[in-house]
Amino acid sequence: MKKTGMILLFLLLGLGMLFAETGRTVTVKNSTGYEFYYLYVSPSNWDNWESDLLEGEYLYDGEERQFTLSAEYGDECIFDIKAVDLDDDSYTVFEVDLCTGSKVEITMDNYDGGNYDEDYSTGSYDEGYQEGYTTGYKDAFSDAYRRGFMDGFEQGQIQD
Repeated sequence: MKKTGMILLFLLLGLGMLFAETGRTVTVKNSTGYEFYYLYVSPSNWDNWESDLLEGEYLYDGEERQFTLSAEYGDECIFDIKAVDLDDDSYTVFEVDLCTGSKVEITMDNYDGGNYDEDYSTGSYDEGYQEGYTTGYKDAFSDAYRRGFMDGFEQGQIQD
């Protein structure tokens, strides 16, 4: 009888663990152009970040992955999400409501180092690159032409 009771107890515990409440899920998409090495998700009203969800793996640019959060958060809905790339640059999305949606895309707009649109706009980079290329080409051509002309004049190939 004791043996049957113990078996029944273990069976009930096993079923309880099987149907235990799991935490919320969140799908994170990396759209920054960099690989993430750390990913933290914590309720917005907490003062610290929880454990790294990537656990030594990478979340590559363009990749998305689903994570199940700890059930200890209970009925919390509002979370902050922080990703850190290989250069230790961080990207944070604040106050994500995981009760209404569970997909979060992290972009350069979430970069913690400043306003990406103003500081690093690709248009100004392209214009600056083109301007530098054009100026450098003109200077090099002028210098080569001048040297070639002077070499020809010194060797008597160019007459007065």
